Amino acid sequence: LNHEIWSATAAESSDSRAGLPPLTVSLLYRPGEAQRPLFPPDRKALYDEPAALRVLHLHIDVERGIAGRRGDGGGEAERCKGDVSVLIDRRLADALFSGQMGAVPTQLSLGEVRHKWVGLLEPWTRVAGGSLAKPALRPGKAPALVSIHTEQRRGHMVTVIGGVHVLGIDERQLADELQALVGAAAGVEGTPTKEGPPRLDVMVQGLWDRAVAEHLCAVHGVPARVVENRAAGRAGMHQKKDKAATNVRKS
Repeated sequence: LNHEIWSATAAESSDSRAGLPPLTVSLLYRPGEAQRPLFPPDRKALYDEPAALRVLHLHIDVERGIAGRRGDGGGEAERCKGDVSVLIDRRLADALFSGQMGAVPTQLSLGEVRHKWVGLLEPWTRVAGGSLAKPALRPGKAPALVSIHTEQRRGHMVTVIGGVHVLGIDERQLADELQALVGAAAGVEGTPTKEGPPRLDVMVQGLWDRAVAEHLCAVHGVPARVVENRAAGRAGMHQKKDKAATNVRKS
């Protein structure tokens, strides 16, 4: 059974910096606790969806007594259409319906079983490439890794960017880039945390949330789906559409 980490999903934009691979964001899974008895014992293993489904198909083939009949490794259940009926044996019932109230069905269509199987997996997002020394893992489906928000400080509007270190982007370098981009003062500030070193955020004077998001995507190859622009829906607290950065750079 192949359960290697999968990293085939390409980012929406490529990293324009010479010599660096593009950032990639991949959706991976770990089995839910009730599913673990049907998976290999390595609790740290990550699976893409086809690999996780192969675990299910192998179990179905074994229960049907046809596992190992073919030499190409594909399995019979993997080739079956979704309307094929599947008998729900005890181990599969435990994996799919653990803790559920009421009667457990004795059979379901293969499509229903596949859908429920994937829905019970624990999603993880893997980010790799760019300036990252090693891949970063975060629980959830494409969680926000970088946040952008605006606020008022001492009578002045500022844009604050947090979380870029997760993607291997140096905060001070980004501050210099944004200062040159929008023509406004930018710097790095530390925010105390309960444990560990202070969290470093980049701060730019003015409302520049849209320009920052575009810069991260176009220049650093950050996929748009992992950038959370919290200012976008706030009246009077986001960059106006007709307000352009002074030196917008696109790949």
